[in-house]
Amino acid sequence: MSSSMKDDGFSLIEISIVLIIIGLLTTFIMKAGTIIETCQLRSLVKNVDGYRIATHLFTEKYGYLPGDYPKAREILGAYLKNGNGNRHIEGAGMDKGGEAFWFWQHLGAAGLIPHPGILTPHELPGFGHGLPKSAIGGGLTVVENPARSMPGLWILLGEDNGLLNNRAVLTPHQAQQILDLYGEGDPLHGLVRIQEGVDVPPQSCIRSGRLALGYENPSCIVYFKI
Repeated sequence: MSSSMKDDGFSLIEISIVLIIIGLLTTFIMKAGTIIETCQLRSLVKNVDGYRIATHLFTEKYGYLPGDYPKAREILGAYLKNGNGNRHIEGAGMDKGGEAFWFWQHLGAAGLIPHPGILTPHELPGFGHGLPKSAIGGGLTVVENPARSMPGLWILLGEDNGLLNNRAVLTPHQAQQILDLYGEGDPLHGLVRIQEGVDVPPQSCIRSGRLALGYENPSCIVYFKI
């Protein structure tokens, strides 16, 4: 009888081995997730830097900011919309009628960035569909003078929210990694600015001037100065 019970059950050694394997697999999965996230954030930063360079190259070649170029339709492609040439980028980032949307289309038509996709007259913009998609989630739009303390042109990373993309996309920890990649120490000043997305608990992204690293859900959006 004792021999039969021994054959049917598991020894402490066997159970220990199973637990060790489960622990190793859990550790591996967690580390793999961290590595993937880091790669996604590095890819995002690399793309943003490429968009900055592309914007300056476009301006040097055509004399206007992409989106604002008044001869884009004639020079770059008949499907494009001309800008008004007033040296500003007007309109909301996801508004197909505004220069902020055509900013990306002008860059793509000029061959300075991978084309974000040509839309038919009745299609609405989306990330990966007329606008750049981010590897970490959400996507990118361009905004001019988003705040009094933020003059000039900025690239905004966030989730879509109507005509804007100011819904939270990153956790505070992910936002901190972006600051670290740029060597920025202050989330509220510098060439990279972190802000709270809409519809998140107050101070869930920024608390007392610092990132709220204890909050684990997406609560942040990021502005990159061009």
